[in-house]
Amino acid sequence: MLRIFANFGFEYKDGEENVDMCKALEDWAKESRNEGISEGIEENKIDTTVGLLSLGKLSLEEISKVTKFSIERIKEIAVSKGLPYPVS
Repeated sequence: MLRIFANFGFEYKDGEENVDMCKALEDWAKESRNEGISEGIEENKIDTTVGLLSLGKLSLEEISKVTKFSIERIKEIAVSKGLPYPVS
């Protein structure tokens, strides 16, 4: 019945393991939520990096300590945003 409503194209064969769709959907939702949280954290770190670079008062090493980004990653962010970065 789920195949009909969800337009799934799979066939259930006798003898195959049953799939708990509720569990599968819960797992999918949890995975999606965790992925969204990780992406949000990454975006926040990028925004913080851009803000610190814009201030122009901290070294790359100091920004790295705050954001936990490598110096190379900070340089990549600066270049992608058209911002100057301090020379170490």
